[in-house]
Amino acid sequence: MSNITPASELVLAKLGIDPSAIKSIKPCWKRTHYRAAINWLTKYEPQPNASNLQKVRSYLEAFHHFCEVEDWGISSEILFVKLNIFQEKELHQSLKFWGYYKELSGIYEKLLDKLNPALNAFITHGLGISLIVFGEYNKAITFFSRYLAFIQEAGERQEEGTALGSLGLAYYGLSEYPKALYYFQESLMIAQEVRDLQGQCTALGNLGLTYFCLGNYAKAINCQKKHLEIAQELREGEASALRQLGNAYLATGNSEQAIDCFQKSLGLAQESQSCLEEGNAWSDLGNIYLKLGDYSQALNCLQKALILTREVGDVLGEGRALEGLGLIYAAHSQYQQAINLYIQALNIRKTIGNRHAEGEVLVNIGCAYRAMGNDYKALKYLTQGFEVAREIKDRRTEGKALVSLGNTYLCLGDYKAALSYQKQGLVIAKHIDNRLGESSAWENLGFTYYCSKEYHKSIYCYQKSLKLIRQIKDYMAEERVIAKIITTYSCLENKESRHCWRRD
Repeated sequence: MSNITPASELVLAKLGIDPSAIKSIKPCWKRTHYRAAINWLTKYEPQPNASNLQKVRSYLEAFHHFCEVEDWGISSEILFVKLNIFQEKELHQSLKFWGYYKELSGIYEKLLDKLNPALNAFITHGLGISLIVFGEYNKAITFFSRYLAFIQEAGERQEEGTALGSLGLAYYGLSEYPKALYYFQESLMIAQEVRDLQGQCTALGNLGLTYFCLGNYAKAINCQKKHLEIAQELREGEASALRQLGNAYLATGNSEQAIDCFQKSLGLAQESQSCLEEGNAWSDLGNIYLKLGDYSQALNCLQKALILTREVGDVLGEGRALEGLGLIYAAHSQYQQAINLYIQALNIRKTIGNRHAEGEVLVNIGCAYRAMGNDYKALKYLTQGFEVAREIKDRRTEGKALVSLGNTYLCLGDYKAALSYQKQGLVIAKHIDNRLGESSAWENLGFTYYCSKEYHKSIYCYQKSLKLIRQIKDYMAEERVIAKIITTYSCLENKESRHCWRRD
């Protein structure tokens, strides 16, 4: 629908504005602002190909004029104008849905502490949500705590569940997963108690994300399936639910199911014109094509993701896209370019305090330095990544860091240290049912045994890896490991034939 704004006379009526009464407003400077606001609301015509933000520019400009004359009542009412889009979303909901958090947070900041307690609570919570998107988690906790205190005093049980869930999001962003689980579980309990389907949907999705980060993929998939069922029933949030379920499937090696989820999510995001969701969907598709070795598709998807995330100010998404692009350069042995992209992603994550993502990118930087032959720099970054992952209980990244540390010690010729680290990584991958990580650990162990000429052990490890690879249908990895098995058998036969020759 091209004309998403309602008729101007309806908007003026909702705001309680009578254009004929403007001439009586004094002093003159106030009258000028009211006149400018009315002109924006009645005369503005966006271009035919305008973005959603441009289509609602009249409301944003009018809002700022009303703020200049400190008419906070009319200013706040603009937030609740219903647009001619799916489910008649209000302006504030639409800006959030499209991903324009910069603009939304600017509105909230102007209205903060200018309204009655109930509206101020709404503004406080909205500002906290914007801060989550910007990665300012500690500031968000301050706003959510204020919101929770007001809601509890007012006895609003359903909104209390919302506030608790929001606090969970902030702690999730800080990688404090036990605290996040507590708040999400409390939020789910209240939502079930008051039969709030939307609240249940949100809490289940957030629980699934937290279980994912803790490496409990079975619980993550279970939560995300329930999340998707409710989202489909509500006909809202389905794109996000599909993305989250897809990532859970991907972690267990179910690539086909993951791609299906991501493609459906992308279609829904484009249909609803949510830049934020579309950017996330492109990023997820890019990462899975990267894992499958389809680098052309991966590059296309991640470049689109980077453009969209920068457009809407989604720094979390921008960091993900930059890291994904770095992985593509690393796959093409362009390690310095990869490191440059990783460092950009790392700086973003350090700035916003996202420890989980910080640990991941530190490990990738370490792997790139190892591939360049700079083993000591590799050890430095891999150790930092390992320490971050262990501190925040990110078992998946911890396991990857251990295997990568083992590979680096192998490059340094320290087989004992290499085997020790790789075995620790294998134990973690098995414990959290990370079949992709487990297959990688077995493969790396196989190579370490090969290098130390323990060919029987090497073949055993490669065969364990191959079995898992076939389960998760990683065809490129299958070809690679089969080639290693053939090479190892050849070395074993030569060794045994030499042994027989000596004995004869």
